[in-house]
Amino acid sequence: MTSTPNNVPLLVVDDDPPVASSLRRLFRRAGFTVTVAGSGTEAVSLLDSTTPGVVISDYRMPDLSGIDVLLEVQRRFPKTICVLISGYADSGALQASMKKLQKGRHFFFVPKPWNDEAFVQRVCDELRKRERSK
Repeated sequence: MTSTPNNVPLLVVDDDPPVASSLRRLFRRAGFTVTVAGSGTEAVSLLDSTTPGVVISDYRMPDLSGIDVLLEVQRRFPKTICVLISGYADSGALQASMKKLQKGRHFFFVPKPWNDEAFVQRVCDELRKRERSK
């Protein structure tokens, strides 16, 4: 696996427990400190007590969309790396929604299903880019 900064706080936001568990295991193995929120509302409330270095959010959730969650993260923490994940087939709607987030400096999209090693590598690459830009 890729070397990562130790204990970078990472927030996973997904209403599908198996997906959330999979991401928690993947990123804990890579050295991140992972917190999981089962909804967008829960994630936004967690932002009152934590400053995540990375937020990975599902696109489609029943309360707040992943776009809404990541826009709030970008508003509060502009240097946090925001990752949108989705298996949603309507790429036109997804692309239109993502344009709002692309104005942020640290954003990227990962389709479901993802490649574990490539996903962790991309997050680590973004962390290194962010550190270099300070």
